[in-house]
Amino acid sequence: MAPSVALFKAAFTVADLGICWLLSRRFGYGATLLYAWNPLVIYSFAGGGHYDSWFLLPLMAAWLWFERPHSSTLDTPPPFHWLGSALLIGISIAVKWMSLPILGFLAWQSLRRGKGWLTVGVLLAGALPLALSALPFCSLQTCPLIPTGSSFVNYGRSAELIPHLVALVWAESQRINAIFGIPLVLLVIGLLRWAQRFAGFSEGYLIGLLMLSPIVHGWYVTWLVPFGVASRNLGIRLLSLSVFIYFALPYRLALGHSGWTLTPLERWGLWLPLLIGLLIPFAQRVLRSDSVSLRLM
Repeated sequence: MAPSVALFKAAFTVADLGICWLLSRRFGYGATLLYAWNPLVIYSFAGGGHYDSWFLLPLMAAWLWFERPHSSTLDTPPPFHWLGSALLIGISIAVKWMSLPILGFLAWQSLRRGKGWLTVGVLLAGALPLALSALPFCSLQTCPLIPTGSSFVNYGRSAELIPHLVALVWAESQRINAIFGIPLVLLVIGLLRWAQRFAGFSEGYLIGLLMLSPIVHGWYVTWLVPFGVASRNLGIRLLSLSVFIYFALPYRLALGHSGWTLTPLERWGLWLPLLIGLLIPFAQRVLRSDSVSLRLM
């Protein structure tokens, strides 16, 4: 393919429209507007030319193929649904590694049902696209799919939340980004234990990933928005707007300023809407349960 900006933007936009089509078929046009008309989504793919729509399209297809409308539990899908979804998740992983724990969720759900051979099939189907995509880059001597030598990966920071809070009490943590993999692993284990559905696990994992990641770019929030169509998660809706504060960073850089750090007001303006949106439904559930308890008394 010719390295044309228009060609790449068109390819990312076509995938974006594919996501809109999948979501509208399952949830209707009205609900899908949360994704299709979301300013962040429009900017990120058709405008900014970010390739995350390639990673999201097979992930959405895997989710909606696995959780068919007629199924009320995860016991319903036949084996070819499991394997087809695993293959689609594998394609998503081959584009962007972030989907890897979601393949783990699918494998764990099959294993906890005593389907050992199906679990093996799920893992193999999910690994196949990644293995094929790695062939042009890997040899017996080296496989540089993860840029571990990159200083930005090792200790770069960008619009982070939890790593920033940790750095306020432990400054040395700013030079060891890998430590935030530990709470992420614990989060994934907890979600594997408690989450029963594909969308619930994926949404919880991706929200936790963004909050724990030392490196956050504005378009990363697009990973959450399709799941927000199903859950109507208020935090996701608010964050998809407040995250535009992130673009103060490249704006200042374009003006010649060397820093890449949000001010305290900018950082809390970006993240606080998500936290409030996550806490409101929890507070409502607590108040409802208290109200029921009082009536029973």
